[in-house]
Amino acid sequence: MQKAILRGETINLIEKRWKNRREYLKQPLQRNELFCPLCESKVEMHWALPAKRISHFKHKIQRDCTYGVGESEEHNLGKLKLYEYLKETLASKLETIQVEHFLPDSKQVADIFILFKTGQKWVVEYQRSNISSEDIRKRRLLYKSLNITDIWICGENLVKEDELVTVSLRNAAQELQYKGKFGSASLITFNPIKEEISIFRGLERLNLNSFTISDIFKCQLNELCFNVWGILIVIRII
Repeated sequence: MQKAILRGETINLIEKRWKNRREYLKQPLQRNELFCPLCESKVEMHWALPAKRISHFKHKIQRDCTYGVGESEEHNLGKLKLYEYLKETLASKLETIQVEHFLPDSKQVADIFILFKTGQKWVVEYQRSNISSEDIRKRRLLYKSLNITDIWICGENLVKEDELVTVSLRNAAQELQYKGKFGSASLITFNPIKEEISIFRGLERLNLNSFTISDIFKCQLNELCFNVWGILIVIRII
């Protein structure tokens, strides 16, 4: 959880104005007045020096609130790297881009929310948890009902490269296959440690979890590019 509410103001730890204000936020006057933006219960800040993990907020007492629950260090790292990259790459087209954006109409928290100057809306979800197909479909339908283009990028942990021509996909990765440029089933994964994107193309099921592939394309995050419909079309050469 990167956001908290302090006396009516949203604190976002990835924004420049807060990146160097650790001591201010650690003071008792502030520390005891931090609340979850969603459930409004008290949260505490985890921000060590030297940093061992990404600074974040966490519920003091776990409630029935999904905001920030179960997010691993790898998920937080991947989410923030994708956010920074998209913010830089799409800068000239953006009205706003936010991390952990709450959508009140669907009661969802999107990893990354993008509003373009044209009025078009995207969400980018970095999916590392092996959640059920039903949960994914429900979330996608809610985004569709709000006329929001949803882009899903899997964690590398959801795919195991067995051999040169086969991979094993966990349940969430199977559900998040998409139709590529030529109509074949494809999947995008992101390894935040290596900053490596993998694109698996031509996926065809062999059995419950195994799929054959026609090819795998690997590149660095800064080579990734989407078209205006949120579909991967080219690799941007820097």
